[in-house]
Amino acid sequence: MKIVLISGLSGSGKSVALRQMEDSGYFCVDNLPLEMLPSLVSYHIERADESELAVSVDVRSGIDIGQAREQIAYLRGLGHRVEVLFVEAEESVLVRRFSETRRGHPLSNQDMTLLESLKKEREWLFPLKEIAYCIDTSQMNAQQLRQAVRQWLKVERTGLLVILESFGFKYGVPNNADFMFDMRSLPNPYYDLELRAFTGTDQPVRDYLDGQPLVQEMVDDIERFVTHWLPRLEDESRSYVTVAIGCTGGQHRSVYVVEELAGRLQGRYELLIRHRQAQNLPAELSDFALHIQKILPSSELYCGSPWLAQSMARATDKLRLFELHPADFIRLQNNMNEVGLGKRGQVLREDGYKGLISLLPPPPRRAAVLIDPPYEEKQDYRRVTDTLKTALKRFESGCYLVWYPCLSREESRKLPEELKKLVPDNFLHAELHVHTPKTDGFGMYGSGMFVINPPYLLAEQLAANLPALTRLLAQDEGAHYLLDSKIR
Repeated sequence: MKIVLISGLSGSGKSVALRQMEDSGYFCVDNLPLEMLPSLVSYHIERADESELAVSVDVRSGIDIGQAREQIAYLRGLGHRVEVLFVEAEESVLVRRFSETRRGHPLSNQDMTLLESLKKEREWLFPLKEIAYCIDTSQMNAQQLRQAVRQWLKVERTGLLVILESFGFKYGVPNNADFMFDMRSLPNPYYDLELRAFTGTDQPVRDYLDGQPLVQEMVDDIERFVTHWLPRLEDESRSYVTVAIGCTGGQHRSVYVVEELAGRLQGRYELLIRHRQAQNLPAELSDFALHIQKILPSSELYCGSPWLAQSMARATDKLRLFELHPADFIRLQNNMNEVGLGKRGQVLREDGYKGLISLLPPPPRRAAVLIDPPYEEKQDYRRVTDTLKTALKRFESGCYLVWYPCLSREESRKLPEELKKLVPDNFLHAELHVHTPKTDGFGMYGSGMFVINPPYLLAEQLAANLPALTRLLAQDEGAHYLLDSKIR
């Protein structure tokens, strides 16, 4: 049986990691006392119903690090494959997450301040890091953490796993590095305007740095160093070693050196490559991801469209937000109060379809309208098209965006064709499918967006960004995107 123990600092994302394990097919248990782990393993072996088990253990269960090591050794002795995942974040990030989500730290009932609780927890759990694969979530949102966990799960480790990680010093240094090297003295492709938009994995940057003697000398030196010391760490029965390579922004030099080292070490060690800042994303998508990271109070939160819209609105823009469901209205109202929407907008408990029509045409004769109903009832699809017909009669030049779920049901598949009939010569239609539709026909497998009167550069921007976004979010080989447009 494969067993994964998930531990780490409170507020760093253990629950997100555990949910990803569950989505990956693991039987998951949260906050299990370690002394019960062998019994849980035996139970599932006798039932022969699970082959992969993930267990979250932390200070809530009074984890004893010595006992943890004994349990791991015992289970490995029985032939089980046991791995440890440790998630953490910088102290300042954890303090911000706790204050913004108003959660209490598990140790806060012991007459300690939040900082004292975090310090005690870190000291308590720190020895566990020595035998664990570590993920620093300080600069990650929930989706990025899930992606990092998925990447780790793909590695079938049998010996020492060497993690080669690039990073940018201006974003802070990784706190889980065993060795750290500074590339800021090397020639910087950033200052070549033709290379700035690329990363160290792109051929133009690679060609540039391949021709720099200092860069090659640095790579040679690092290779000699790590190949000299890694065998010593293997002799100490280390499971993971992290080699961090940094440059100023984490986009060019550090990424290049990591890729070069990976090529040289391939075949000698099991490798896992991580680029903290450069995720092979186009510049626009990278900027968007950074914006989301900045505006969310916590990496575990999902950024809804109202929160995103208010963050991007100009001082002269006015928002009108409609929500009919009582509980969701209160939640939306609280969120907008928290972010200080104030006079920039109104949150209205009204039928959004009717509310939209009452506002058209807007006084400035410019507006972007997002329609994203729950589609829980079949009539929602018809109401969308009927509302847009009326809206276009009152305000023909508005930019209308319609979100819809990609489902196997007929209403979902026909909606884009019905919308095309409204403005056949000025639309954009995009879908992103993250996995193959299920054979039973149930469940959402992607999202679609239909835009009437789209910005004239939108099709070009999506064509440049959707391939990377599809690779990032793909859950199986059936992931793909669709893009169709006619723009006046």
